[in-house]
Amino acid sequence: MFNNFFEKSNWREKFYLNKVKHFIDTRILSITLPKEIKRKCRSINERNYFKANEYRTILFNFAFGIFKDILDDTYLNNLMKFIIFIRLLCQDKITDDDLMDSHRLIVNFVQEFEKVYGKSQMTSN
Repeated sequence: MFNNFFEKSNWREKFYLNKVKHFIDTRILSITLPKEIKRKCRSINERNYFKANEYRTILFNFAFGIFKDILDDTYLNNLMKFIIFIRLLCQDKITDDDLMDSHRLIVNFVQEFEKVYGKSQMTSN
């Protein structure tokens, strides 16, 4: 999903962000990280070499701030659903309510994803 925002084959899509990559880079590189986060965020140009930890840091902590006012609200809201259900499922302890909320968010996310991004953007990996 994240890489689709910058994939050159999506240059005609409303969610294509490669043309504003420098704004996103400025936001990412200007983030002051808390001490708990060991790896500093790298340029979006290096996203193909990001470690899972870097994606997790961006996803869990900074995605909303990075993409706010750059990504259209429709896409930002869909991204936030993704982030919320991932965060719920990555907790050390997951309650039954967390599972029910996650399930609802996942179903809603997938249904909305197809409408917003199109069937061609839906892949199994």
